[in-house]
Amino acid sequence: MPLDRRMISTPIVLALTATLHAAPHYELDSTPETPFATPRIQAHVIFSDQSLTLIEIVLSDAMPGPWPDERGIGLVAVGARGRVEVSVDVVEASRAGRPAQVLTAGSSHVPYDLVHVSDPAVWRELRVVRVGIRPAWRLGPDEWVATRMVVRVANAGGQGEAELDHPARPISPHWDRLYRAHVLNYEAFQPPRLAVGTGPRYVVVSRSRFAAETPQFVEWKTRQGYGVDLVTLEDLGYTNPLDRDAINATKRHIMEAYTSWDEPVEFVLLTGDMYDAIPEGS
Repeated sequence: MPLDRRMISTPIVLALTATLHAAPHYELDSTPETPFATPRIQAHVIFSDQSLTLIEIVLSDAMPGPWPDERGIGLVAVGARGRVEVSVDVVEASRAGRPAQVLTAGSSHVPYDLVHVSDPAVWRELRVVRVGIRPAWRLGPDEWVATRMVVRVANAGGQGEAELDHPARPISPHWDRLYRAHVLNYEAFQPPRLAVGTGPRYVVVSRSRFAAETPQFVEWKTRQGYGVDLVTLEDLGYTNPLDRDAINATKRHIMEAYTSWDEPVEFVLLTGDMYDAIPEGS
């Protein structure tokens, strides 16, 4: 299921008022004055439960200078409901020719948009956000780069976006591998896992006139260990695949398989030819 993620990167000038000294002047995305070496980025979860995740991000071989692009750190699972807030607990940063030092997160020395988080989105059985960083900035004459930070991703309660409206259901090994590869804190949110070969997780919507060919595919998938649910358009009460009611009936059958079955459907196959045999429409 593709995720629609857009992290907007535009030039920003932020003026912060201070009582006894001139306001710090930040310039992000400006023309580099110092060559910038793309760093190695390591991120690992140091704590995670259903309401809070702490991620330590370490940058190696980074030189001070403007950060050319925002870099994605990964996906982070969050609670099923509520708003999501991101903050930085610890920031270590360095200037050219000087050792790294600990800065106070939220102070005038640290840009407010050091870490970005996307709006939540539902990815099958998980609600996730994308975390990205842009840890280089210029403050007055000095160019800084963060070398280590601890990012806090928390559920803040209230009404949130893209909330999950059902408890986590079992997932197959295919989805388990996807989650492990892309979700940093997957272990804290891991849904129950299915064994291969349990349940009709493959839905095939066909036409009765393809009755001679479709069973061959069903038999092949069954031998591979998949349970297959085969339904024809005629079984749903329709004959014309371009009929709006037929399209809606097909969608309802697929959504019922996804939302109501104890083992949600994973794969859908619509069979037909290139002219009029496949239900189509939004």
